[in-house]
Amino acid sequence: MSEKLYTYLIDGSKIILNFLLFNALWLLLTSPVLVVGLQIILSESFDSLYVLLPLFILVLPLFFFPATQALFNTMRELIVQDEWMPVSLFFKEYKSRFKDSLLSGVLATGWFVGLGLLLYVCWQMSLIFSVVVLVFILYCLLVLMCYFFIAAHYRMNLKWIWKQSFVFCAAHPVLSFVIFMTNVLLLYIIWDIQPLLFTLFAATVSTYVTVYVLIKKVNQLKKKRTAYKPVKDKDGI
Repeated sequence: MSEKLYTYLIDGSKIILNFLLFNALWLLLTSPVLVVGLQIILSESFDSLYVLLPLFILVLPLFFFPATQALFNTMRELIVQDEWMPVSLFFKEYKSRFKDSLLSGVLATGWFVGLGLLLYVCWQMSLIFSVVVLVFILYCLLVLMCYFFIAAHYRMNLKWIWKQSFVFCAAHPVLSFVIFMTNVLLLYIIWDIQPLLFTLFAATVSTYVTVYVLIKKVNQLKKKRTAYKPVKDKDGI
């Protein structure tokens, strides 16, 4: 009994240390985005937004997307391998997927900027149109969440990954929304308990939960499909 408890404590300590280290790396690599974003939130001058918003749009695809993709890839390996992951894995995933992540970041950032402008225009015209745009923005956020997972789980080209992300969210909107809201609630609880814990673990905990649930779902879908006929990854999730 004591040996099992000791093993559980060691394994738990390794996971916590992994979470802490990978979260620190993510914070370090996304720090320009976080700093500019914090300045936007705390800004009391409307004129400063003319500088901060373009700067935020510039740094978002360059820093946030590659680091977040590396974090998703690393958490995916942690779940699948179920063992200690070296810090070098994060940098390996960051380097190998940097180009694709940067390109996806540019596309996604431009897309959300366009949606933001559309929302602003609709807000001046009609409340109904504004709600429709808001719902679509939420759907796109769910797609982005799925994109990070699919890009980590499948080594395919960007066109295939984005297509499957939209298809998955359209086919499983409730699951996608539940995962999204679970993350929001989880992050709120962590912040409410202790802001320091939020800083140290929020990114890795949120990513781990997302990847874990989606891996379970993908495995369920594969089992159902193979019960009828074999399906290759290239044909879809």
